[in-house]
Amino acid sequence: MHREYQPDELSPLDADPFSAARRDREGGGDRGPYLFTAILGLLLGLDLGRDAIGLGPPPFLPAGLSLTHVAAVLGAVRIVYGALEALVHRRIGADFALAQACLAALVLGQPFVATEVVFIALVGEVLEAFTFSRTRKALGRLVGQAPRTARVVRDGREQEVPARDVAVGELAIIREGERIPVDGAIEEGRSTVDQSAINGESIPADKGPGDAVFAGTLNQYGVIRVRAERVGRESTFGQVVRLVSEARRRKAEVERLADRLARYFLPAVELAAILTLAAGYLRGWPDVWSRTVAVLVVACPCALVLATPAAMLASMAWLARRGVLIKGGYALERLAACDTFAFDKTGTLTEGRPRVASIVPLGGLDEAGLLGMAAAAEQGSRHPLALAVVAGARTRGIEPGPAGDVGVLPGAGVEATVPAGAGAGSGRILVGNRRLLAARGVALGEDVESNLRELDGRGETPLLVARDGAAVGLIGLRDAIRPEAHEAIHELKHLKVGEFAVLTGDRETVARGVARRLHIETVLAERMPADKAAWIRERQQAGRRVAMVGDGINDAPALAQADAGLAIGGMGADLAAEAGDFALMGDALRVLPELVELSRATVRVIRQNIVGFAFGLNGVAMLTASLGLLGPVAAAVLHQAGSLLVLLNAMRLLAFGGWGDLPPVRGLRALGQRIGRLDDRIDPEAARRWLIGRRRPILGAALGLAAMAYAAGGISRIGPGEVGLVSRFGGYRGALGPGFHWRWPPPIERVVAVEPEKVRGLEIGFRGASAGEDAEAFEESGGDGLLLTGDGQLLELSATVQYAIDARRADAARTFALGIDRPEAVIASIAEASVRKVVSRRRLLDLLTSGRLEAEKAAAAEMAPHAGRLGARIDAVLFRAIRPPAAVLDAYRDVSRAESDRRRRAIEAEARASERITLAGAAASTTVGAAEALREASLARAGGRADAFVYELEARRSAPGLSDFRRYWEAISEALADRPKLILAAPSPKPQRLFLTAPPPPPLAPSAATAGDDPSPPQPTASGGHR
Repeated sequence: MHREYQPDELSPLDADPFSAARRDREGGGDRGPYLFTAILGLLLGLDLGRDAIGLGPPPFLPAGLSLTHVAAVLGAVRIVYGALEALVHRRIGADFALAQACLAALVLGQPFVATEVVFIALVGEVLEAFTFSRTRKALGRLVGQAPRTARVVRDGREQEVPARDVAVGELAIIREGERIPVDGAIEEGRSTVDQSAINGESIPADKGPGDAVFAGTLNQYGVIRVRAERVGRESTFGQVVRLVSEARRRKAEVERLADRLARYFLPAVELAAILTLAAGYLRGWPDVWSRTVAVLVVACPCALVLATPAAMLASMAWLARRGVLIKGGYALERLAACDTFAFDKTGTLTEGRPRVASIVPLGGLDEAGLLGMAAAAEQGSRHPLALAVVAGARTRGIEPGPAGDVGVLPGAGVEATVPAGAGAGSGRILVGNRRLLAARGVALGEDVESNLRELDGRGETPLLVARDGAAVGLIGLRDAIRPEAHEAIHELKHLKVGEFAVLTGDRETVARGVARRLHIETVLAERMPADKAAWIRERQQAGRRVAMVGDGINDAPALAQADAGLAIGGMGADLAAEAGDFALMGDALRVLPELVELSRATVRVIRQNIVGFAFGLNGVAMLTASLGLLGPVAAAVLHQAGSLLVLLNAMRLLAFGGWGDLPPVRGLRALGQRIGRLDDRIDPEAARRWLIGRRRPILGAALGLAAMAYAAGGISRIGPGEVGLVSRFGGYRGALGPGFHWRWPPPIERVVAVEPEKVRGLEIGFRGASAGEDAEAFEESGGDGLLLTGDGQLLELSATVQYAIDARRADAARTFALGIDRPEAVIASIAEASVRKVVSRRRLLDLLTSGRLEAEKAAAAEMAPHAGRLGARIDAVLFRAIRPPAAVLDAYRDVSRAESDRRRRAIEAEARASERITLAGAAASTTVGAAEALREASLARAGGRADAFVYELEARRSAPGLSDFRRYWEAISEALADRPKLILAAPSPKPQRLFLTAPPPPPLAPSAATAGDDPSPPQPTASGGHR
């Protein structure tokens, strides 16, 4: 069941690191073990659950079958297939024994045993699959660090091409902040290149024409043109990836301890089963098959499979607490055997950040003047050395002054003008390397040269400082050693680690300086990543087991080559962790010795599990099963007992490094045991006689001890931020600063430690007795009664008073600590009185709402003068809770609800009144508008008639006869408008016609039609001739 992960599955490292189209397979993963384990566990759990509540087998399964049978069959198919696949590839491991045990359990009719065998094995495989998937994802990120594209000059034009397509001899252009895609030499431009990823040099290197640069390094400043000499896989970065891939292949071929021992265990199991079967046939045992199956069941290698995962899981608690990530149990096995430790320097033994180590002033300057002048010029630069100079000045209390006309010269340094008013450092300032000063014509005397040699001998990087064309000093910078490095290496030596080495790409003097301070003899400096891996390979060929501790790309080949690679978290941690076996976060070196101890303890537990339980217990069980003393069912129970013992033995690792194992605790426990044994042997009468016979020396010793104890009582410790006030026989004698002091012990002198700046909190409260609470018990509980507000309401209140000793007064601490008995109680009394006074002047509603903040301020102001006389100042009074008394809380709520109802009804009445007023106003406006319209219409009609009359009057004046005639007939027409009429012609000899006319019927009004009125019929119109 154990899956053996092959080297070709680590494919991300085999891809072209400079290919933008490489396969990104690390995001995937084989989820089969997880899913299959979950399915088997679910089936097994459901079946056990149904049996526990008495439901029986599911109805959809045939009679006699259960979910456990289904799980057993699925598990058997999986495990047998895995065993056959291993046999096809000529690999025999624990899988084969698991398959035999599973099939034997099915033959015996024990599906639960078969399922349990498979499930335990799958749990171990899931743990390893999870670890491997994380490893594969991490390995893929290493390739992602390579630059994908490059800018080259082709046909006289700048073109961007894939990095893998750059040809040897082409000119590559790298701008500021970009990674260099090729190995080559600079033809044009100057810059500072961070090469720590390749050679581990802690301080970026200044580069100019003719200097070599490497692929994967970072161009920090300026634009450079590089002639490509090695590209793609042949570059330095490509070789790093190749070395890591090859080293991990060699590691993948190392067998696990469990599989290595399984090669001996499996033949023994097969031999025992064959011998049992043969002996049974020869001797005629009727239960020969039962005995053979029992042998196979009890020999199931569950204990062997669980040995490493169980110990690993138990170790995970310690690893998680210490921030250690691990790729698999094999890593702990190899670390436990390591007897040689190799360390990278930059970022591992050191912090990886330059710091000012020495200041050498020349020309009459002092150290502060030289450092301040250099910091003023450097404060505008982002170079790591410039940042270190500015930080060093500020650490020493020197604030860099202003500087103008600042020029940053990539690969050389900076130049700036410091104003004359800035102090001794005024003038034109140069800070940089020898090349910068030579370019500006600054001569270096013998004193400067000797100081340069001295700084170089101490492993420091020098910065030359010149003012107005003359060298005025040097500043040496050095990478600081981690504070825990010395202790870690010292403890590793006590763990019998025989050899230590420093492997670095930094300069020889720098490396030896670090090694000398850490007592490490072997130093390999100015080495490339491949050189580090080669040294480790040589030590391994000499029979040593090597552990490598590093933190960057330059350490990746060595981490992969080492028997155990330990990557330290920080810059480049992902890259180092991809090649190593451990990732150490936090104080990595501090935890390193304990990690080695844990690995050795884990390996001991694994070996105990394998040898003692997987082999020893199973061997005895196989013998008893073959003799018929152990039946198949008992064999299955014993098999489970062996697995349980493996888990219990592994659980001992949970207490690794716990407080119970500390030497002082173990010593006290042993002392208690000795005292207990001696107590049974002591004769009280003999002890009494012994004491009486030696009473004088005992009394003298007791008096001496008493005197010493009394004298020791005068030792006082005053902590940071505290002041010790000394009083002798009640009179003030002075103050003590932080530290240890001896004064006359009490009652002669008394030392009181106070913290003048500490803000103290004091809780006060006012409440009434609760229902059923006795009045005496209420007073004992600290109840201070209720408060009465200005409007006669009772309330409960709790508050916090924040106060401190008034530092504005010189005698405040003395008054507070020595002049008052129980100053906290006095301030509490002042606070209660002040709060009562403030509350009595305010309404309850104001205290509950907007007036709360003002009341708090008023209480603080009320307390201030009284507290001031005690040497204290009041910072704030905060009301935490204000509420009515519990006894009247229900009534108060009723009153509040009634008040709310009254306000609601008043608001509703006001709304209705407002609505009616609005409607009345609208009606009045409508009436006024109609009246205005009628008035306007009447005026218009009257004006029209007046105009008509005036017109007719004017017409009559001009033609009175015609006008009178027309007015006459109009009057006749109006008079006869609604009457019947008879029209007679003038007398004539001719026949006449008579016209009888009637007025037209009135129009039918809508209302009349609707009402059903019957209009008068129209008068007939007749025509006839009459004479």
